[in-house]
Amino acid sequence: RVLSIDTNVQATNNTESFDNYTNEHTRNKIELENIQYPLLTVKNIVPNYFTSLSLKERSALNQSKLAISYLHHQKCGGMTMRRCIDKLSLKMKDQHLPYLIWDGSILTFLYQRAIEKNKSMAGYFFYGDAAFGLCDEADISPCSYYTVLRDPYERIVSAYEYCIAVHSKDPICMLWNVSSISLHQFAVYTGSHLFTQLLYSPKICKMKDSNETIQIVGKRNNIDTSKNIPCWYKHKAYLEYLLTSDERQTLLDYVIGNLHNWFTMIGTTDEFGLTMEMLQMVYNLPFVTTCKSISLNRKKQSSSNLRAEKRQRLLADAKVYDALYYDIIIYNEAMKIFQMQKKNYFRFGENV
Repeated sequence: RVLSIDTNVQATNNTESFDNYTNEHTRNKIELENIQYPLLTVKNIVPNYFTSLSLKERSALNQSKLAISYLHHQKCGGMTMRRCIDKLSLKMKDQHLPYLIWDGSILTFLYQRAIEKNKSMAGYFFYGDAAFGLCDEADISPCSYYTVLRDPYERIVSAYEYCIAVHSKDPICMLWNVSSISLHQFAVYTGSHLFTQLLYSPKICKMKDSNETIQIVGKRNNIDTSKNIPCWYKHKAYLEYLLTSDERQTLLDYVIGNLHNWFTMIGTTDEFGLTMEMLQMVYNLPFVTTCKSISLNRKKQSSSNLRAEKRQRLLADAKVYDALYYDIIIYNEAMKIFQMQKKNYFRFGENV
């Protein structure tokens, strides 16, 4: 089935864990519809294969008709997954390479899609850091999202080392000379990057770099605001400057309550092999057999002991926790979902 979600309803199939989460937070309750944020209406998607679809719905799912969108969260096995998707795409009937939907290309793609409305996207892969929201903004149906996540503290350490090592033009690196700032500063400046990805809005992407909100938050985060400002940072600035903490908390509740509904599958770098096996079951594509020779890219990283020490230092920093708070909550909920997927994956396998 393809799911349509009313943004005014914060529903979840994981009721118990969501209730436990919300009970931990006492605050001024603000209704979602009263928040001045241009949310997308998420409607063209297949919900979680393992936790939300019945046996009848799983049996009726025609994976070959799906457009598949992989949300790349930086330093979570993205290059490995990209090489895998490239190989899978060339094995498909039309041998079409996937669309890369990264920060700077999303608006261009949406413009092209508006021109080619009648072109079927069935069987196409999309991937990139701006791939979430694409299904609805580009009116692609039926569509399926999946992603792979990593402990937020580990991810920040890896991203920091990556940016220093490659002097990357990657959107997460490009706003600073990362070698000139500390790991703690980098964590605070970049903040909860996954949260901004899941609240993607083309209207915010279109904000001018000279916008007052971007300039003010940019100066706080020590960036050169004369540079081209990537879409993710515009979202960070909007959330940080124009919304209250209570409003951000309501948006976080909305995200947490819909993870089951938005993602057909959620994987983790901690169990990457199992993640690939699950993807193979979900999409009926040979992820494992096609990509078994591709391993996670661990280049440009310090030793595991040194990374663990850096992670511990970040854990002790209250400012870093505040900056990563939204991603920490999302990650913890996503890992609960992963464990439910894992349980059902083995149960489904026994019944094949």
